[in-house]
Amino acid sequence: MPRVNGVYQLLPGVYGVPNEPIASAPYNSQLDDLAKDANDPRPVTAGGTGAQTPGDALTNFGFSAFVKSLLGKASDVLFRTAIGADDATNLTKGTLPAGRISDASHGQLSGGNLHAAATGSTHGFMSPADKTKLDGLIEKNLTGWVSGRDFTNGTLITTSIPAAASDGEAFLIEIVGNSYGSSVPFDIKVQGYLYGNAIINHGALSTGKKPTEIWLFNAGGFLCCWLPYMEYWQGFTVFASIVGYSATDRPARNVVTAITNSAKPAGRTKEVSVPITQAALSSGAAFTGPIDILVPSGKALQAMTNGADYALFGRSLNSGYGGVLGYNYNATKYGILGYASDYSFYGSGVIYNAGEIRSSTNIVSDGYLWAKNGQVYGSASSLVLGTNGSGGYVYLRPNGVGSSSGEFLVTPGGSVQAVGHVYSGSGAAFLHTAGDVYGPTWGGYLSTYLGNYYAQISKTSNRDETVFPVGHWLIVRDAATSRNQGLTPYLGSSGIDYRTGGSYPLSGSWYARGHFSSGSDNMTLAQRVA
Repeated sequence: MPRVNGVYQLLPGVYGVPNEPIASAPYNSQLDDLAKDANDPRPVTAGGTGAQTPGDALTNFGFSAFVKSLLGKASDVLFRTAIGADDATNLTKGTLPAGRISDASHGQLSGGNLHAAATGSTHGFMSPADKTKLDGLIEKNLTGWVSGRDFTNGTLITTSIPAAASDGEAFLIEIVGNSYGSSVPFDIKVQGYLYGNAIINHGALSTGKKPTEIWLFNAGGFLCCWLPYMEYWQGFTVFASIVGYSATDRPARNVVTAITNSAKPAGRTKEVSVPITQAALSSGAAFTGPIDILVPSGKALQAMTNGADYALFGRSLNSGYGGVLGYNYNATKYGILGYASDYSFYGSGVIYNAGEIRSSTNIVSDGYLWAKNGQVYGSASSLVLGTNGSGGYVYLRPNGVGSSSGEFLVTPGGSVQAVGHVYSGSGAAFLHTAGDVYGPTWGGYLSTYLGNYYAQISKTSNRDETVFPVGHWLIVRDAATSRNQGLTPYLGSSGIDYRTGGSYPLSGSWYARGHFSSGSDNMTLAQRVA
């Protein structure tokens, strides 16, 4: 049975039971297992080496490769020759430094002067692989290349990186320099990759004085970097290196071949303008923060832009919070605070405030004043809506910005104008757009009320008119209707009277209001009541 964590365990079913015969199969299996365990390497936890060879035993004991190699040399001919003995018991202090070490690749060294034959040997103290890594390196390959000063035509940095082919190297150009007049040094890193007959993935990081522009291009078959003249007496130290696969596992080599006072050369190709990220205050910088700025006097932070963009942009990634917060000197007030007559807040966005927005004078808007909750209040005594000058109109527009639909107008002369009805009494009464008045006092429209209760005058000149206003009076011939009873007048055939029968009845309801006789004719005075 295998050991468990180095501890031997009996096989199951081996123990005997009193007064019971011992089974041969489990017994024999246990004997075989004991024999196998005795012949196998004993684990370290059981006091053995856990190995079948000395080398494996040293590994199991945790010795390093160096110790194992040193012990392995105990039978090596060169080692025994160097110490002049066949075993380590004869080693004495100083034996190795004064000994003889035979190594064909580094020459026969003796006498303790280990450097004696280095220059005369093939590789000195280095292996061929190490020698290859350092061959050809000179001082300028290991340190930055220093330019001249005050390059008024621009600074042209030429490298030995081939740039004419479609694909090439990934590179990093590190530029530091003295800006002189600005008193802040240049510190720039420029990266890019020659691929697909172009320079891709290019960008720059500036942690000092920001350069106005940086250009990369191919000139004469090699990668070049160009910076304009920015400061009087400026100068740079440049280290350009290949960071692709071909440059791995070796010291960084500065591949700058020249830095000259030159404009961008003619015939250049693959030219790209490099975007520059300015550290600390740029949109490309990410900090875990906070960043504290404390100055004894003057401005703590000044942000400016020459473009149509924000000079200072703040944003919170936590929903419900803003990105810019200011406090006054004793932290009793906060918000976006200004000074004197300067702008405290200026922008084209939306102002959100949980409390009141107050002004000691006027709140002036070049656009719209929008009450999101639909309520506008004045002081405790009055609310004035008006124009900022004489002769202006006041409009109330209920259908959104820019729409005049349904507007209500107050003119400079004090007149009011509505495109719809004008209501009063919580809507019970209104002035109709056609001019009629509707209200519960009249039982409906005022015109109807007047028509029902007040006689109207007919001005018709048509002798065959059949429609007369309510309250109109007629004399009907041949009628003997009881008073205040209904009757229907008709146009008389003679064209001069009205009768109680005929072909053309008059509209509406008519009541008899009195009767008289004229000779043999019965005459009834009739009034239209509806």
